[in-house]
Amino acid sequence: MGLSELLTKDTADAVAKHIVNSAVYIKDNDSVDFDCDFKINKGVLVSDEVNTWLKFDLKDTFYCEEIKKIQQELVASEVAEEYEAFDTWTRLVATLIENKHKDKLADRIRQHLLGGVPREGFPLNDIKVRFIEIDDVPAHDSRMRIDKMAPEGYISQPVSEEIFELMDETGKSAEEIIEEKKAEGNPNYKYITGVTFTKEFYEVSIDLWVDYSPDESTKPEELKASK
Repeated sequence: MGLSELLTKDTADAVAKHIVNSAVYIKDNDSVDFDCDFKINKGVLVSDEVNTWLKFDLKDTFYCEEIKKIQQELVASEVAEEYEAFDTWTRLVATLIENKHKDKLADRIRQHLLGGVPREGFPLNDIKVRFIEIDDVPAHDSRMRIDKMAPEGYISQPVSEEIFELMDETGKSAEEIIEEKKAEGNPNYKYITGVTFTKEFYEVSIDLWVDYSPDESTKPEELKASK
C-alpha cells in the first residue's frame, strides 16, 4: 500500500476506531499508561491546556503496520509534501476520534483515572485530541532497574546493556542470565538481588484536553473525593 492509498478518509476512520478500541479494551496494565493533571475551581475546569496523556500499544492490524512502514519511508525520502500530507491525515484521525469515539474514551478515563465514577457525576462531554503519534517501538521497550545489596564503598560496572544483549542472543530471561553470571563468579553481578522492568515506549501517544468539570448536581463531597 502506497502513501496515496493509505492517506484516505476510510483508512483514517478505520485507524481512529482501532486506536480507541485498543485504548479501551486493553487488559494488561503494562501495555497502557494513563495520566492526568487538571485543576477545578468551584466545579469548573480552569485551564484549556493539555491535561490528559494516553500511551498504549496497538493490537496488530494491517493499517497500523502500514502506517509504521509509511513513516519509515517518509524518513528515508525526506519529501516535505509527503510529510505535510501525513500530518494532515493524522489530524483527520484525531478529529474522527473526537467526533465518533469520544464516549468510549470518556468511559475509559472515568474507569482508569477517576476511580470508576459514574457518567452522571462526571460526563466528560468535551474531549479534544491535541496531539496523536503512531510509531514503532524498539526491540526492548522497557527500562531495566537493577536492585543490589552491595557493601558500602563497593563499585561495580553497569550490566543492563550486557543483560539486554544476552537476552537477545540466548533467549534467556534477565533472571537466568544474572544467576549464570553469579555462578561464573562475575563480580559485577555478585550483589544483585533482583531486576524489574518498567515499560517506557508505546506505539501510540495521545495528548488530550478533557473537561473534567462535574455535573452541576454532583454533591460537594463527591467532587472532593474525585480529586
